[in-house]
Amino acid sequence: LARDFHDEMGNKLASINILSQSVAFTLKGKEQNPEAIKLLETIETRSRELFDGTKDFIWSIDFKSDYVFELFVYLRDFGEQFFNGMDMSFYSHTNTSEGSLAKVKSTAGRQLVLVCKEIMTNAARHSQCTEISFAVLSNEKTATINLIDNGNGFDFGTVQKRGLDNIQKRLDQIGARHIISSSSKGTSFEIEIQLDV
Repeated sequence: LARDFHDEMGNKLASINILSQSVAFTLKGKEQNPEAIKLLETIETRSRELFDGTKDFIWSIDFKSDYVFELFVYLRDFGEQFFNGMDMSFYSHTNTSEGSLAKVKSTAGRQLVLVCKEIMTNAARHSQCTEISFAVLSNEKTATINLIDNGNGFDFGTVQKRGLDNIQKRLDQIGARHIISSSSKGTSFEIEIQLDV
């Protein structure tokens, strides 16, 4: 079901992108219509954002998304693609091997993906870091996710708290605890969640 939905959604959104690009190309060289060009660019951007957002949902309904190793691979791939081309080094590491039975409870994977993506995005936008590391470590009872950057940190008293509140709410929904530390040497997020045994 997840694979079929992914293929169907991907094909439809890809065709929207191609059509909007074709129309934009057709308009070039003719009397310029800035509003039409802007609308076409918006269609292309929104369809790409929709597909990216849908990928997380599709992945989360696949039974494999409950496994800690699959969670690591999904977020590692996102991080490598996201930071590619930026002036930042992305490092990833796990002690969980492919085929491991360590898994989180159903629906937790999606929330963890959204939280980690928000942390990575904020690091790229605000921290002025040159390095970010991502690790997923598990033992018999828990999985721990660490995201650490070497940026300029932030002050908890002055930072806009909407993003931090969203992280808190998502982690509360799945019973995960987290610790945030930040200084002029960087920011560290540690997230711990009980395994589903």
